[in-house]
Amino acid sequence: MEELVRKVAEQTEKTFQEKKDEAKKEMVREIVQKTLERIDELDKEIKELEEKRKILKMDLEDLKNGKLNLIEERQKVDEKARETSIIVIKEVVKKYVPSPWYQPYFIEWNTPSEWNKVWYSTNSTKLSTGDVFNCSFTKDNAIGTYDINGKIINVR
Repeated sequence: MEELVRKVAEQTEKTFQEKKDEAKKEMVREIVQKTLERIDELDKEIKELEEKRKILKMDLEDLKNGKLNLIEERQKVDEKARETSIIVIKEVVKKYVPSPWYQPYFIEWNTPSEWNKVWYSTNSTKLSTGDVFNCSFTKDNAIGTYDINGKIINVR
């Protein structure tokens, strides 16, 4: 009888330990699952930020090269470009412009979004709706040296 009680006690303890180990395994699996889900979320956020950065870099490059038409086209075609760009460019319709280089464009600040509300309200230069630029003007005036948060950036 004593032998039977000991075997039952051992079996019960073994079963209890197996259930405890299984619960721990499930906990570890859940931790791994949640960690992988969070990594996936961060990867998506990084990808979105990289896409926005790419758009801003293209805008900067097109401004440096006086290609306002490319910025305008990108904003017409791509909603993400419209939302991401700092400015909105619209072609001024005229009957005759001797060269596309001198095609006039309206440039205005993009409507402030959540990420740039503080910047827009404190740092924006006033652009009136009558301000007109052309490709030649932006190319000549975009280049220079800029101090960005204590870091000197040369735009050529």
